[in-house]
Amino acid sequence: MEERDKKRDEILISLADQLTKQNNYIEHTLQEKNENLTAVMRELLEGKKANFSKQI
Repeated sequence: MEERDKKRDEILISLADQLTKQNNYIEHTLQEKNENLTAVMRELLEGKKANFSKQI
C-alpha cells in the first residue's frame, strides 16, 4: 500500500510540474500577443492621427 501511495504521489508531482510548465508557456505566449496587439493598436491610432492632421 505504501509503495502504491509513493508512486501516486510521484505521478501527481509530475503532473503538477507539467501543468505549471504549460501554464508558464501560455502566460508568456499571451503576454507576447498582448504586447504585439498593443503595438499594432498604437500604430493604427498614430496613423489615424497623422491622416487626420493631413486633412485639416
